[in-house]
Amino acid sequence: MRVRIFLGAAFVALLCVSAAQAANKRPNPPAQVCIGANCVATPEAGGKIKWNPGHYAAGNGWLTGGTSASNWYGSMDSALANYPLFQGFRLWITWGAIEKSKGVYDFSQVDAILNRLKTQYGTPRRLVLALYPSTPNKWSRNNGGIIPQYIMQNQEYGPGAIAGTYGWWGITSGGQSTGGYEPALWRPAVMDRFIALIQAIAAHYDNDPYFEALMFQEGIYHTLSVGSDYTHPVMLQQIQRLLTASVAAFPHTSVVYENSWGFGGATVNQNMELWMVQNRVAPGNADTVGETAFKLGRAPPVSWGIAAYMGMVNSSSSYSGGDLRGKSRAMVDIEADDLAGSYFKTSGGPYTPADICLAINTEYKASHAFWDKFMGKELVRGQPLPQSALWPNLAAALAKCPLTNTSYPPNYP
Repeated sequence: MRVRIFLGAAFVALLCVSAAQAANKRPNPPAQVCIGANCVATPEAGGKIKWNPGHYAAGNGWLTGGTSASNWYGSMDSALANYPLFQGFRLWITWGAIEKSKGVYDFSQVDAILNRLKTQYGTPRRLVLALYPSTPNKWSRNNGGIIPQYIMQNQEYGPGAIAGTYGWWGITSGGQSTGGYEPALWRPAVMDRFIALIQAIAAHYDNDPYFEALMFQEGIYHTLSVGSDYTHPVMLQQIQRLLTASVAAFPHTSVVYENSWGFGGATVNQNMELWMVQNRVAPGNADTVGETAFKLGRAPPVSWGIAAYMGMVNSSSSYSGGDLRGKSRAMVDIEADDLAGSYFKTSGGPYTPADICLAINTEYKASHAFWDKFMGKELVRGQPLPQSALWPNLAAALAKCPLTNTSYPPNYP
């Protein structure tokens, strides 16, 4: 479950031979990097895909259409300015924040974020851009900040949840929007436009060395509220189509998908995780629990998808793909519910950053960890943040817990 707390509104291909020869003459990196008594193997340097594993700060909210990159500067500055251990920043962004009208893309706000990451914090940091096409908020007719207006105004994208609108679905009552909504991505015409968005992002950022990864939000959000033409097999087909197109569009960049609970059952989701690894899609994870949850003597509260990655077969699943941790690298989110509140109370939560980091290294074996940055006064499910989740304390804990599964993924070219 994803909880959002709002904080405010072609150089690789053209390298010359002499440069390549010079690169080959660089001294080898040390075999280990140590922080006190904690040592990890140096990440492998070879490979076609940009690879900068480690801890990242993460935005607890998203950038929507009509809002400014500057709204995020305070969160970014306080997360990165005095904390060199963080490799960069994961930012959620909506479809409508980039595509202003059909085929017209505005990257100015993302460019501003990326430029700040490159220039503001002593050493350049990296951006992980995560697309968040849905919202927990009510739909409004003149709001194109989540889904572009042209989608919702054109009947070729299929009926909307409210008469006279198109291309979206959401929670309604009495002909009015009463809850979250999302684009109807199970429809090929809508997915065509979403893939066009991905291709435009790739054309703009794939060759930027500081654009680390493109990530897609938790898969369950694509099945929470759907129209009568929705089926799980059709949605699965369209998501696989999206991910195949994304990998093709980003030959130098990781593509990450949070495969959680959708698509009609544990077997389908767990087989989807295997398909992802076989097709160079990095397994993502929305809620990352602490080592405590794995030591309770019962199945830990992990989603079907990431469970398959860890070789855990759900009791209702016929998955037989085995443990995938030696074949790929997971990239995981650590979010509000993981660090605070009551959501994981029966499974030993909320978890301290040290407890979660231990699980990331020993259970998830993840290469990238995206830690939600709190300002300090937020409430999570009505409860204040524990002291361990406050950024100076969280950063101090992570400084003692470098990630250890950071070698270049075997399934990458």
